Amino acid sequence: MKLDTQKNIPWAFLVFLIVVLLINLTMIAPYLLAIYFGWIIATVLTPMQNRLIRKNWKPNYAALAGTFTALFTLIIPIVGFGFGMVKSLIRVIGPYTQSGINVEEWMGKIYSFPLAREAFDSQLEMTAFFNDNSKKAMGHLTTGLTSILSSAPAMVLQLVLALLAAYFILVDGKKLCEWMSPRVPLPAETKAEFVRGLNDIAFSSFLSMLAAAVAQSMIVFIGFLVLGVPMAFLALGVAFVFAWFPIFGVTPVWLAAVIFLVATDHIGKGIGMVGCGVLASLIDNVVRPWVLKGRADMHPLVSLVAIFGGIAYLGIPGVLVGPVVASFG
Repeated sequence: MKLDTQKNIPWAFLVFLIVVLLINLTMIAPYLLAIYFGWIIATVLTPMQNRLIRKNWKPNYAALAGTFTALFTLIIPIVGFGFGMVKSLIRVIGPYTQSGINVEEWMGKIYSFPLAREAFDSQLEMTAFFNDNSKKAMGHLTTGLTSILSSAPAMVLQLVLALLAAYFILVDGKKLCEWMSPRVPLPAETKAEFVRGLNDIAFSSFLSMLAAAVAQSMIVFIGFLVLGVPMAFLALGVAFVFAWFPIFGVTPVWLAAVIFLVATDHIGKGIGMVGCGVLASLIDNVVRPWVLKGRADMHPLVSLVAIFGGIAYLGIPGVLVGPVVASFG
């Protein structure tokens, strides 16, 4: 009996370790994305930290400078401007959720097109169809924007945790890797290549989002300028912020321009603006995979599928998480 008890001790200890590990994972699960984003921020800031250290900065001061740089140049402007625009949009479209958009003034011009006459028996039917669907669309849009605002405290908390994670990774990341390395049963070259690959895919994921946001916002900006839509520079800033949110992207910006152009009797320009919007949406699916392919040695089709798969499972964070998970394959 004593022999059986001694044999069971390792198994009991293993079960105990698994239970403790599961409990710890359950506790930190809500913050894993924040830690992941902190790692990406730290990866992006590492070159800056290394330059400061070469100028005789202490590592912790260099890490702190990089963290504050990310806070004031990227996170605060994007979050502040983004939530401000969401609140403004809710105020603008709120009245239309009940009444719909008044289109009677220019519905006659649209009905003069042969395609419209084939689709509807009368102008009255087309007007009623547009009014009913505009109410539903405005209602869904308001609900989506309100949910974004309601999640603001949680998003801010995640961003704060991401910045803290970035700081500690910059300060003690090498020590953490040195501590973990002997405990990973892989050859040294394989581990080094694995870490380099993860850093490359993390950095390229951030670059792909930045490049896609720049490309989309510039297309919308050029469309505003060429077609004579007012407030083109404001549209540039709004489009750049919205491009970071793949759920709706820059669609609200160019769609507002289409409504303005059609309402002011510029049907042709409105169609041109729709073309700009479609181009902006398509360029997003080209730029992201292209940038990921450039640094991460990943086929563009694989990176595109990884982006959409990440969005399907995780929402907005999936844009960055998807390619990293795919890189393990």
